[in-house]
Amino acid sequence: MKLKLVVAAVGLAFSIPAMADSGGVYQSGNDNYANVEQTSSGAGASVYQSGDRNRVGFDYRPYGYDYQYPGITQYQVNWGYASVQQQGSDNSAYISQYYGDNQTVSIQQGGYHCAGDTCTDTGAGQYNYASFSQYSYGGANQSVNVFQGGTGNYAYGYQDGSNNSMTVTQIGSNNQAYGLSQSNWGGGDTNVMNISQNGTSNTAGYGGNQYGSGNDMSITQDGSYNAVYSATQSGSNNSLAISQAGSGHYAWSNQYGSGNNAVITQR
Repeated sequence: MKLKLVVAAVGLAFSIPAMADSGGVYQSGNDNYANVEQTSSGAGASVYQSGDRNRVGFDYRPYGYDYQYPGITQYQVNWGYASVQQQGSDNSAYISQYYGDNQTVSIQQGGYHCAGDTCTDTGAGQYNYASFSQYSYGGANQSVNVFQGGTGNYAYGYQDGSNNSMTVTQIGSNNQAYGLSQSNWGGGDTNVMNISQNGTSNTAGYGGNQYGSGNDMSITQDGSYNAVYSATQSGSNNSLAISQAGSGHYAWSNQYGSGNNAVITQR
């Protein structure tokens, strides 16, 4: 049975402060769809789906073009958060946050998830897709945390502004962290990107990019036949560290500007 659940949370402007909105969706089974839209500061959205072929948002490809429609959209939401947890295979999550500060995105799809010293086996997944975008247009303090465990998973996303952090962790094989980018052309505090992959034939790059000043990027791969393609920094005072442990690895990076520093370690 195909289920569809749509939740819309809209904050209205009154002369007195409005309470923050909260939207939650829980779905169990296959072929489910969830959508949450929020426009009030402090709003939070959480979606949990268990099964296969579930969607938080959807991908539309007319005439060879690829359009992504987010399943969680937060517009002009300060101090908001968006969280998606999906267990199973062939699931997808699309999250977009526009014109806000201090926003948080969390996506977890299958695998073995560790929080501090506590680890939980959540069941490996495959062919899951995670996509996020944080368009603050000069804002700051955005954070993203993506965890994927299993085979053939993809992570893709974008941040702009300053003092942002992006962490992507993939455990398994044939996973890809691609098209990840941070833009800070206006200067300001450092943006940080951390990509960690553990397993076989995983790929990072093809747009593991940072644009602007004072950025920091770290890519760590452990296993065999992993690759870093065209990790790029453009601007000044940037640093890049790539560490690969195991055998059969490949790493390539580009830096444009002044005062940059690159370190590649293969062992």
